[in-house]
Amino acid sequence: LWSLSSASHGSVVKSGGIASLVSLAGSGTLEGQLEAAGALASLAANKPENQAAISKLLVKQLKDSSTKDDGRAKAARAVSRFARANPSNQDALAIAGCIQLLVSQAEPKAHVPVQRGGVGVQSAAPVAGSTGDIHALTQMEIAAALWSMTDENPNNRVALASAGGVPKLIELLEDHPDIHRE
Repeated sequence: LWSLSSASHGSVVKSGGIASLVSLAGSGTLEGQLEAAGALASLAANKPENQAAISKLLVKQLKDSSTKDDGRAKAARAVSRFARANPSNQDALAIAGCIQLLVSQAEPKAHVPVQRGGVGVQSAAPVAGSTGDIHALTQMEIAAALWSMTDENPNNRVALASAGGVPKLIELLEDHPDIHRE
């Protein structure tokens, strides 16, 4: 996907490929998410119209995502990857309302550690069927997306503070100690 998108930007965009790539970036397997994120970054490079279209679709996906499974976590992860790919992607996401949406979705609650592998190993992988683990995973991905959107971006830092994000991030750190380990 990644190499295809860089070789034929116009064909992918004209055939509706952006929507399909956004869907894949916010769902599916980790490998598929990574490939889709790379393809989206390639399509957005130096193309403000693609950045805007991708950002709007990512924000819609995040808004419509489920909290009952890892859908919201995957959508937030897609936002994070897109934001990290290029500083102008951070701006396009902010214009699309992503900072306010992420802040509204940050929900500090009682922490249930996410376990993987051995005893006491913290991870971003949920334990199947555990809503507490899904919540912790989702909140970690939301915090990561907010960081990705504000990293070296003073305007987005101001927007985060204006949206009430700083107190929520502090609450998340207190409520989910594994957030600051990742």
